[in-house]
Amino acid sequence: MKIASPKRAGYAYSTIPSPPRFVKRQTTKPVSAVLLDEQDDSRQVVVSSEEADRIVMSMRQAVAACFAFDKGVNAFNRQLTELLGRLVEWINQHRDAIRTAHVTIRPQNNLLFVVTQRKVEFDQALTDALTELDIEVSDSDEFNLIDFDVLALPAVSKESAKAFLSSGQVLEHAK
Repeated sequence: MKIASPKRAGYAYSTIPSPPRFVKRQTTKPVSAVLLDEQDDSRQVVVSSEEADRIVMSMRQAVAACFAFDKGVNAFNRQLTELLGRLVEWINQHRDAIRTAHVTIRPQNNLLFVVTQRKVEFDQALTDALTELDIEVSDSDEFNLIDFDVLALPAVSKESAKAFLSSGQVLEHAK
């Protein structure tokens, strides 16, 4: 989903949705915002996208959609914060077998947890622990808004590991 945000004279697009800004009605400064008044249900709102899709809805429906979107973004952010904390715990429990750990945020907010082993040889215990983590997160209602995958890599160079991390934003666990 792409959200337009004002930037200088034009518009910039962000691939990670940001919550809508709420503007107080009492403001005396000019604001470049569209007022969606829940009480004014006599007018229709037309929303169009880059792909030329258009949605027509009542003002009341548009207000409800904005609040639902904001609620969803906040819920996703809470779950992401909790998941990152859980991943730090997991990393600390398996620190002896891990050289690096990354979370890459891929399109559609799909998260990939990439763990690089300390050694080149296959580490069955680490792989089993990573699989258990994957199942735990995937089966948890606590993380139901997050699409989560895991990947274990043998000890490889940073350049080789980048091939698995280049498809989105990357968060690296501090050593």
